[in-house]
Amino acid sequence: MVVSIMILMGLLGLGFLGTKVATALRIPHSVLLVIIGVAAGFVLRMRAGASLDGIIGQYPDIIMYILLPPLVFESAYNFDFYEFKRDLVPITALAVVSLLISTILVGLGLSAFLKLPLIPCLVFGALISATDPVAVVALFKEIGAPKRLTGLVEGESLLNDGTAIVMFRVMLGFAAVPLFNAQAFAAGLVQFVVVALGGVLVGLVVALVISLILRLTSASASAQLGLTVVAAYISFLVADHNFHVSGVISTMTVGLFLGTRARLDLGKEALQGMGHVWEFMALTANIVVFFGVGLTIDMGILWTSLAFLPATLLIIFVVRAISVYAVVPVVNLSKVAKPISGAYQAILVWGGLRGGLAMALVLTLPNDFPFKQLFLALVAAIVLATLLVNALTIKPIMHWLKVDRLNPVDEGFYLKTLDILGRSVFAPLVHAARNGSISASLVEEKRLQYEETIAANVKALGHEGKGTEVVDLMFGLYSLLLFEKRYYDEALENGILSRHAYMRLTRSVMDRKILLEQDGRVGLEGHDFGFFGKKGLKKKIKIRIAKVFGPSVTSLTLGLEIPLHRLFGIQEAEEKSELPEAKALARRWSEVIREQIAEFYAYYPNFGIGVQSAFIADTVRAASTRTIDELQDAAIISGAVSARARIDVEETHAKASAEARTLLNPSVEYLLGRIPLFKGVPEDILGRIARGAKRHVVAQGTVLVREGEEGSSFFLVTAGYVEVVSESLARQGLRPKLFIGDCFGEMSLVFDRPRNATVVAARHSELVEIDQKAFREMLKDFPEVRAEVQRIAETRLRELNARA
Repeated sequence: MVVSIMILMGLLGLGFLGTKVATALRIPHSVLLVIIGVAAGFVLRMRAGASLDGIIGQYPDIIMYILLPPLVFESAYNFDFYEFKRDLVPITALAVVSLLISTILVGLGLSAFLKLPLIPCLVFGALISATDPVAVVALFKEIGAPKRLTGLVEGESLLNDGTAIVMFRVMLGFAAVPLFNAQAFAAGLVQFVVVALGGVLVGLVVALVISLILRLTSASASAQLGLTVVAAYISFLVADHNFHVSGVISTMTVGLFLGTRARLDLGKEALQGMGHVWEFMALTANIVVFFGVGLTIDMGILWTSLAFLPATLLIIFVVRAISVYAVVPVVNLSKVAKPISGAYQAILVWGGLRGGLAMALVLTLPNDFPFKQLFLALVAAIVLATLLVNALTIKPIMHWLKVDRLNPVDEGFYLKTLDILGRSVFAPLVHAARNGSISASLVEEKRLQYEETIAANVKALGHEGKGTEVVDLMFGLYSLLLFEKRYYDEALENGILSRHAYMRLTRSVMDRKILLEQDGRVGLEGHDFGFFGKKGLKKKIKIRIAKVFGPSVTSLTLGLEIPLHRLFGIQEAEEKSELPEAKALARRWSEVIREQIAEFYAYYPNFGIGVQSAFIADTVRAASTRTIDELQDAAIISGAVSARARIDVEETHAKASAEARTLLNPSVEYLLGRIPLFKGVPEDILGRIARGAKRHVVAQGTVLVREGEEGSSFFLVTAGYVEVVSESLARQGLRPKLFIGDCFGEMSLVFDRPRNATVVAARHSELVEIDQKAFREMLKDFPEVRAEVQRIAETRLRELNARA
């Protein structure tokens, strides 16, 4: 055991050091690992002989259950979910349809060229169709390949890992069937769909459970990071072992879910640590995988199967091209996603490397499976060929296809970035030179050299300053959106913005980013956030009153929280922006949002005050906590002082939050006291009336009373407004509105007659309902109220008779 651990640690150390060596040699890290692994395997076989078989025998399980979960999770977590959604159709087509085509054609080709039975060849076709473009993706990141191309390659690989394993198991099942017929094929197809969709379902369940647990452990970054590791393995093992569905797809689902909701579920420290922890996990797993590939490849077996290799490699490369070129053009014609260019398709073909998963799958074949040793040799050869040929030639091919070049927008942004770096880097140096701290002539010399470098880059790109105004405008507008998004991120981390509001606000930023990409500045100028316009209400306000028990958030009302924080975010973005056009756009947006907020305050005074109070309480606590942290980190105050100060901050926050909660969920007595009808009524009498009343918060479109029904209660509008609808009013084209302080339902109770109109909530509204018994006692005991109600009822009756 000790020797095995020492060998493992030595290989890991060599692998970590190999990142520097691979960079110096300018080859992909995974290729270097495989070369070292092949050499190490050769040496170990020469010295250890059969003892290496035990390691190779465990290799499939090590890859499948130890190394694959973190690799899948890390890739899914860091995958841009919005980009994934945009290219979901082409990625799915490549991972499913292309995989099926590849499996069938490889099986048919291998059977025809090597004169082998079809079913075993289909099993080989399934296992060898699993792509593993780690080396290509690493190269993409190194040279700055287009984001969409990287997403397509990585997305296909991510989903393909799951579908390839499912396909492999289906084909392996076919091999166990005595007679392969249409019924067996249909059963296999159903199994494929069930296993794949089952993986998604298990992943969603695990993701939801882990998401809830992460919120409960928000105080401990270490616990949250540990839970993400648990989620990666649990989702895989539960799906694969307990439910016999796709563990890869399950883990992929968890990774995508948590990656999209990272800021919602993870604390600030855990969020910052996720990148480092999972980068380390993935690097460690990749080192073991590719070392393992090298160790597994037996050059002796490879040599004995040399005669079969040329035909097999030709089949694999040709089929890969067919599977891509048969699917992508069809997807392009469907216009469900942005077309994939011919150059991108060529890179997808050449970048379809094979790696550790194919080796693991071939090693899991039963010992009595026909041609297992031959298939093992062929897989080893294909893995080596794609890593040593495709991975090492992908860079010149990209250059030849001009895929490694920046598009016009990115080119302009690149030059803009260089300009910003030049100014930001040399500004403090120039200031220091003026103070005599460093040589002014030397600073000027280096500044001129930097400018010459930028000028050379401009000339090399053929840019020559063309379209700089357009580039400046687009860069400034993108920066405006970035600054706004950054405010929301910080507000969520500091506990002053709810998760629901954060999701809506960041979605709004993403929508505007898409508008900017599609329509440019015009698209942003016409944006009004889909809630209010200058003519009034355009779309319903979604008000959700939710009690969230915890130290950071009390009761929240999204209808105000969203525009309030949007205003703060845009104002902060305006301050940080340098472009005049971006500042002007931000000011226009601010004006629109202020109208939203003012209208909200007019219709929802209690909620407005309550949300503001909650916001102030949360902001004060966040600022106080941040100050305490800074003082403690600087060793100005001790841990004891820090703990005492935090207790005081939490007590103050709890008191302020309780006051805000009262305003967000006011008592009926409080609401009645704000209605003009009850002005001057003593508090003890209001309390008696309130005991016979109920408070209601209703959604827009709710029918409160219906024309012709018997009346049994009296209503007071305390927030929002309602509309009165009847046949007589409709004939005159009227639709009266009742606002805060207005009442309805009194005519049915005063004159003992059916409802004379239908009343509908015109937006989310709050009302107080007084039942018939309490209403009659109120009229009996309070003459002032009775006189006012009688006057309102008689006035409305005269208006009703006049309309009749």
